[in-house]
Amino acid sequence: MEFRGSLGVTVRGIVGFQSYMSTVRLAFPDFHNQVEDMVAEGDQVVTRLTYTGTHLGEIFGLAPTGKAISYGGIAVFRISGDRVVEGWVMGDRWGLFQQISGPVAPIPPAYPAAPPWEQSGIKHYIAPPWFSWCLLPRSIPAA
Repeated sequence: MEFRGSLGVTVRGIVGFQSYMSTVRLAFPDFHNQVEDMVAEGDQVVTRLTYTGTHLGEIFGLAPTGKAISYGGIAVFRISGDRVVEGWVMGDRWGLFQQISGPVAPIPPAYPAAPPWEQSGIKHYIAPPWFSWCLLPRSIPAA
C-alpha cells in the first residue's frame, strides 16, 4: 500500500500508515474523520470527509493550543481485491493552520520581471504550484 496524506508525507505499507496516523494522533489525540459522501467506480473510491479533533500536541512546528478543530478534505483510494493499495488524501491544511495559529496573510513568492511565458516564448502557460496559494483569501488582524 502507498498512502499520501494531508501532512504532505507519502508512506508505504501498513507500518508506514500506522506511523503516519501516530503523528496525527500525537497532535490530535481525539482525531476523527467523518465520511460525508462516498462514490465508487471500478477500482476507485472517493470520499468527502470532515476531520475533527483537539490540538493537544505539536504539529507544523506549532505548540499545542487546546483548540477544537474542524476542516474538510477529500480522499481517493484504489482497491485491489479486498485491500486498499493506494490512498491519496488532501485536507484543507490552510484552514487547519488558521484554526490553530490564528488568521495570517501568506507572503507570496517574488514575481519575475516578466511573466514566464514572455521569457520562454511558450504559447500556453501552466500555472506554478504556488499560483493557487496566491489566490487564497487573506485575513490580516487589525492593528
